[in-house]
Formats: sequence, structure tokens, C-alpha cells
Amino acid sequence: MEINIQNVEELIFHNKEIWRKMPDLIHLRDQWRMSRMTPMLRAMGKKCILDFLRNAKGVHEDIISEHFGTHVTIDKIERHLVYNTEFSVDDDNVDFELHDNFTAFSTFRKEGKVRITFWR
Repeated sequence: MEINIQNVEELIFHNKEIWRKMPDLIHLRDQWRMSRMTPMLRAMGKKCILDFLRNAKGVHEDIISEHFGTHVTIDKIERHLVYNTEFSVDDDNVDFELHDNFTAFSTFRKEGKVRITFWR
């Protein structure tokens, strides 16, 4: 099972039992609950959802997996708008990860180094 932005609210935030097992992130649920009661705070609720997806670690995945009885992965949100990489001109085997969601790029070469900047 994958937990992502579309289903995290339904599967995690509405489930009290899971939050009892994750006291280090309980403040996110408390803020989210407050945003559900007060319409002015709806943006804070959305921020709590994003913060949970960003801050959840392997330990939390294990807790959630145990609760649901199946392997669970949490889809991390890539919130960075820019990705930079650098390598030497002399490198024969350049290995850097291309990200599908970065649609534009720029290259720059200076003193034997190549720098590539990707952005959305």
C-alpha cells in the first residue's frame, strides 16, 4: 500500500489508533484537527498533511504497516523547485539522477567543472 497526498488524510489523519503509536508526530494531527473545526485555518491543515509526508520516516512506515497488516510506503513530496548537480569534465562515467518533474535545465562550465541546474 502506498500512502500519498491523495489518501493520507483518509488513511492516517482520521485514524486515532495510528496516532497513539506515533507520539512524536501527534502535534501534526492536533493542528490538522483544529483546522477542520475552524474554516480560517484550512491552510494550516494542508500544511500538516504535507509536513507529515515530508517528516515520516521508516519507523513510522513500520508502525503503519503493522497497523494495516501489509507493507506500507509513504510517498515523499519533492518540494524543491531547483536541483543542482556538479561533476568534473574529466569524468568518464557521470552518474546523476534525472528527475522527471524537472522540465527545464541549464548547463555551465568553469575550470574543469560542469554544473547543471534543473528547475520546474
